[in-house]
Amino acid sequence: LCNPIARVREGSGQRWERGMVRFLEGRVGSGSRIGMLVLAAGFGIALPATGLQTAARTATSACTATTGIKPLIRGLVDRNVAPPVADLEGSSINVAWNTLEPTKGALVSTADDPIWTAAQAPGCTPIRIRVLAGLATPSWALADSGGGISVINPYSGTPGTAGAFWTAAYETDYDQFEKLLAARYESVPNVVEFVVSRCALFYPEPFIIGTSEAQNDRNLLAAGYTGAADQQCEQEEIDTANADWPATRIGVSFNPYQVLVLASNSKGYTTSVDEAYTEQMMAYCRSTLGSPAAVP
Repeated sequence: LCNPIARVREGSGQRWERGMVRFLEGRVGSGSRIGMLVLAAGFGIALPATGLQTAARTATSACTATTGIKPLIRGLVDRNVAPPVADLEGSSINVAWNTLEPTKGALVSTADDPIWTAAQAPGCTPIRIRVLAGLATPSWALADSGGGISVINPYSGTPGTAGAFWTAAYETDYDQFEKLLAARYESVPNVVEFVVSRCALFYPEPFIIGTSEAQNDRNLLAAGYTGAADQQCEQEEIDTANADWPATRIGVSFNPYQVLVLASNSKGYTTSVDEAYTEQMMAYCRSTLGSPAAVP
């Protein structure tokens, strides 16, 4: 049972660039995962708060571990504020990969880790981890994958350098980072959700590559980007999260998938949107992470 909700951010040349469906898969039992959330105006909107989430907002003692899959975040979610303001039910922590792993193979200390700080906040706040990769790829990982790719964030107009996320070298580096993160947080009771982001450029929304910016299109293709490699990445990031976070719910942002392919026209490429692929990947998430019928 999936009820995705769409948001469209319109702008010059970007009308459907960020029509957003955010569908969150979460484990709810042995071999079963499902969840649902929409992100808007700094808040995540899910289901009415009940049970453990309500208790979490009023608790004063340390978090108590539960057996099985961690609780689903319900209600309104604050962004980068822990504990959340009154009447909100959880915190979504955005943190850059290059902040968490500035040196290859080692996370920053817990004292310098914003996720850790949020997880220790009073009230056992349920935490959603949203790692920013893409433009926040560490310099050492950029070097490993053949150097950076100059792209422009189509929503802010800000230029930056991203990694070639579809390459084997980038996959190895990001997957090792995710394993380090899971080793730190999988056993933390109130870190209840991890959002995939290896294949993303600007935000943890991997189906958006900013095709409204011609510079992005040209530079991605020149770096070896292909739709086939991208789609392989989309599947791999779900599979990897499934393996790394056995008790933590997995979030995936599903937008209308942006297509970029080489072509023999004046630009040398074409762009389009493939919502059928988005639906295909939603089905893949469901089949990989479990039946939504098990949602309590």
